[in-house]
Amino acid sequence: MLFATEEINNSTDLLPGISLGYKIYDVCGSISRGVKVALALVNGNKVVSSHSEAPCARPAQVQAIMGETSSSPCMAIATVIGPFHIPLISHFATCACLSDKTKYPSFLRTISSDYYQSRALAQLVKHFGWTWVGAIRSNDDYGNNGMATFTETAQQLGICLEYSVSVFRTDPSDKIRKIIDIIKASTSKVIVTFLSATELYVILNDLSLHNLTGYQWVGTEAWISDSHTAAMDRHHILDGAIGLSIPRAHVSGMREFMLDVKLLNSSSNEIFTEFWEKLFCCKFKQSESSAVNQSECTGHEDLTGVQNSFTDMSLMPIFNNVYKGVYAVAHALHSILGCGKTCNNEVQLDPFLRWPEQGWALLQLLLVASFSQAEELVCRRRGDPELPQLSKDGDIILGGIFSLHSSWKERSDTYIHKPLQLQCTSLNFREFQFAQAMLFAIEEINNSTDLLPGISLGYKIYDVCGSISRGVRVALALANGNEVVSSHSEAPCARPAQVQAIMGETSSSPCMAIATVIGPFHIPLISHFATCACLSDKTKYPSFLRTIPSDYYQSRALAQLVKHFGWTWVGAIRTNDDYGNNGMATFTETAQQLGICLEYSVSFFRTDPSDKIRKIIDIIKASTSKVIVAFLSHMDMDVLIHALSQHNLTGYQWVGSESWIFDSHTAAMDRHHILDGAIGLFIPKAHVSGMREFMLDVKPLNSSWNKLFTEFWEKLFNCKFKQSKSTAVNQSECTGHEDLTGVQNSFTDMSLMPIFNNVYKGVYAVAHALHSILSCNKTCNNEVQLDSFMILQHIRKIRFKTKEGDKVYFNENGDPAAKYEIINWQPTENGTVDFVPVGLYDASLPADKQLNVQNKSLIWAQNSQQVPLSVCSEKCPPGTRKVLQRGKPVCCYDCLRCAEGEISNISDSITCVRCDLEFWSNERRDACVKKEAEFLSYEEIMGALLTAASLLGTCMTAVVAFIFFRYRQTPIVRANNSELSFLLLFSLTLCFLCSLTFIGRPSEWSCMLRHTAFGITFVLCISCVLGKTIVVLMAFRATLPGSNVMKWFGPAQQKLSVLGFTLIQVVICILWLTISPPFPFKNFKEFKDKIILECALGSAVGFWAVLGYIGLLAMLCFFLAFLARKLPDNFNEAKFITFSMLIFCAVWITFIPAYVSSPGKFSVAVEIFAILASSFGLLICIFIPKCYIIILKPEKNTKKNMMGKGEPKSF
Repeated sequence: MLFATEEINNSTDLLPGISLGYKIYDVCGSISRGVKVALALVNGNKVVSSHSEAPCARPAQVQAIMGETSSSPCMAIATVIGPFHIPLISHFATCACLSDKTKYPSFLRTISSDYYQSRALAQLVKHFGWTWVGAIRSNDDYGNNGMATFTETAQQLGICLEYSVSVFRTDPSDKIRKIIDIIKASTSKVIVTFLSATELYVILNDLSLHNLTGYQWVGTEAWISDSHTAAMDRHHILDGAIGLSIPRAHVSGMREFMLDVKLLNSSSNEIFTEFWEKLFCCKFKQSESSAVNQSECTGHEDLTGVQNSFTDMSLMPIFNNVYKGVYAVAHALHSILGCGKTCNNEVQLDPFLRWPEQGWALLQLLLVASFSQAEELVCRRRGDPELPQLSKDGDIILGGIFSLHSSWKERSDTYIHKPLQLQCTSLNFREFQFAQAMLFAIEEINNSTDLLPGISLGYKIYDVCGSISRGVRVALALANGNEVVSSHSEAPCARPAQVQAIMGETSSSPCMAIATVIGPFHIPLISHFATCACLSDKTKYPSFLRTIPSDYYQSRALAQLVKHFGWTWVGAIRTNDDYGNNGMATFTETAQQLGICLEYSVSFFRTDPSDKIRKIIDIIKASTSKVIVAFLSHMDMDVLIHALSQHNLTGYQWVGSESWIFDSHTAAMDRHHILDGAIGLFIPKAHVSGMREFMLDVKPLNSSWNKLFTEFWEKLFNCKFKQSKSTAVNQSECTGHEDLTGVQNSFTDMSLMPIFNNVYKGVYAVAHALHSILSCNKTCNNEVQLDSFMILQHIRKIRFKTKEGDKVYFNENGDPAAKYEIINWQPTENGTVDFVPVGLYDASLPADKQLNVQNKSLIWAQNSQQVPLSVCSEKCPPGTRKVLQRGKPVCCYDCLRCAEGEISNISDSITCVRCDLEFWSNERRDACVKKEAEFLSYEEIMGALLTAASLLGTCMTAVVAFIFFRYRQTPIVRANNSELSFLLLFSLTLCFLCSLTFIGRPSEWSCMLRHTAFGITFVLCISCVLGKTIVVLMAFRATLPGSNVMKWFGPAQQKLSVLGFTLIQVVICILWLTISPPFPFKNFKEFKDKIILECALGSAVGFWAVLGYIGLLAMLCFFLAFLARKLPDNFNEAKFITFSMLIFCAVWITFIPAYVSSPGKFSVAVEIFAILASSFGLLICIFIPKCYIIILKPEKNTKKNMMGKGEPKSF
């Protein structure tokens, strides 16, 4: 700014002969200080003396103000200086709200509005196909308004926000930690940030502690090109970030000017000293710095060698914005002063009268330029005097600000001629009632002997017609008064505030503007109906109080009410002002926490063009949600109802805020029953004795001088006084004696008594505070000098009960306790609507007890007794889980059946739980049932058949043994070594019986027994067969001449061989059982829905060693029998042994793949079958031919036949 000023002063083309000066203030980031500084710039700090007749007013001390950097301070400053039309040009305040010229008529900027940045960010996100993102914003006007526009545009583009959280640099660490947890738990990988650089530093620090990398960041101009932010990101969390920034700029000479700081020439300036010490980390001798271990500053340090945020010129585009703002003012002055080669110094500069339209072009920063000229040392009022519409003198005066008219005639300002005063239209009976409530309270206090005895309260009530700028002017008029103040030359041009407190305004936005103006002077502003949560911020609005709860509680209560009825898919419509935007922001945040999704969220204002209203109607028509949450003022609701009626949009369930849900005028307008069944929150019912009678006792003839009462009476009775200027025709003449009690309209309707009671309580709060300050008992101390700050402090601390028993007090934020009635619109037979209380919300109770709803007495849309259903997707029943639909909010999902083995036993489950190993899911997938235990049992057919086969084999073996025993002396029995035959039959019996150990539930003993018994008995069996084979071979060799081989393999050797072969198997089994024995085992892998009870081998080596040993003996036996195949037919037992071994080997060779591939109990069945098959093979092949001869061919059972010769046959 200094560079631009110096450049202009050195220019011969721009403002020749005129020098620009400046006054630069440091506001330390404080909004209240910013307001005070702005007023100081306007008024100056000098003591002004004037003659007695001179008006106490003078021109503004500066012609324009450059700054402030942030949006919130600019809003406050622009609100204060707006009525005086002093241009405020900002270089970096981007909030779209500042484009509202009705609120901020003198605000300009040289940076683009966030309206465009928010939409551009949404389009950027859409361009990369990101439809599922998170959002973090600064909890201030910049962040909240910017993110609101982004959210609205994102919804239109099909982008969904998984979460949207806010943060402020002063928030406690717990809140920051919660945001970190939300990011960790999220599934979106893209984070859109509408943060100032300061808030980002706070978040970045915590993100670094948790090492939260891997997210794609999308940023705004506030930090995306900030080198300091990049330097802080040591963990590379923001690497790859993308965002929007102001286009690069270059201003020749500016860098050199900035780095050419002459400290010694400005040594008297503390800020330069502090700057130099911090820049070089040194300390001047005269410095009061407490830093230690620092070198002494010389003032000649080399600035060009320093690398830090001051020498960094990456923000040159912002510097250029400041530069352009100063030049904009200079060019406007150049035009006003008619500059050619010289300028006309005699032109009287006035910020409004003489500013041509081209002078309101560009804007930016937080510093101030002042045009130097000779000033007239007189005080005079700026603008026209503001006279109250209702007033009464008293010892102490209270101010009142109400919109007695709801609108004004449009005017076209040319910025060349001074505009006329507002012409108010549309008398508002509701606001008139509020004013009447204030008058009633004042009259009651004045007539009281207990409260403020001997003190009379007066009032000044102004009609602001719903205009914010007029509200600010009126507030200043209440503070300063309109009288001409004369003083002696030495007396200061100042005096105490004219009113001790101000009652009003009804809406939030005007209250914000008024509270910003009077806040630095600590004049209490007590509102009865301004509910915006933003007004609880005592740093911005230190003197604001209210007798109605904050929307912070109402918004949360509305979200809980919506959740209570199971509505998770709703639409939202809000008033496009502070009341609607802030209220809906809190509702949206709470709704997200409760699992409620907004299908759409749209805003409008009553003055919006019909096209915008039509678009909202189209959005409602195209939506699938059946519930609409309306955070609207009653005036905006009236506009919306009119549009809805034209399209006959009925059947929707409306959820309303306190502004319209109890409004009889709104109900009367709803002739198409669009809002029937609406539900919402309102202040609990109240009764103030005497107030109704006072309000209806209006005496217009006694106040005939007052145009307001005349207008009121004419509208109330639809008549016309003789002296009236009303243009209405065909009206009867007013007499002034019309019967008011017979009239039924919004004025005689007392349904808003709770709001009247709020006005009443506000007046009484001031009275009790004054009672305490003046030390009133029977009389009051009139000598006490009243001070606005003292009154404000006492009001904050008061606690009292009204005559009706209502407790009145304010918390630390100036808010009362939050308590609401839940109201239901229930249509009656005569076509009117009853506002029926159906529940209560009390924020002071525990969270689970705050909401109490009586469901039985509710009426819903279209007179239905059934609670409406409004969900994006039906509830997922037990046995299913939710799967989010791609690109849609979390409330839109598909229900997928749980997989086998998994269940969900609750509705809307997000996951399916896997059953324990021993359990399996039922058919409906909503419960785990115990798995069926499967094993080969005696009861089933296969087990019974195998058992029968085993017993049959045992019986057959017993029969054969009996036959052999019966005919043991016959040659055929004796010729085959009867001892080995009986031992073989015994082992076969054991083989048949050991198969029974494989049937039934496995136990520890049965598992060890089945394999060892099988192994030992089969080795015993094969050993016997092997012995018999050797005996046959030896017997044949013994018949050869000179052979004595039989003496080497006699009966004793045969028994020892059997014992020896068997003992080897016994040793193997003992080792197996000792090292790693078989054990019962539950097999969960074979079948998903069954448990296979089986015997684990323990040691696979042991099992295959047992089986391999049996196989080895079998192969040896087969080989020896094969060698003996050429023996004579009559004595060729080797042939039968060969066949039996062939069967045995075939069975066990095929057993191996069958056993490995058979599942569950079938593997056991395969093993039993192999045991039985091989046993039957041995029994049949070896013994049945002999039994055949013994029983059926006894003639062949002779020694002669056994020793007979015959031709051997090939085998």
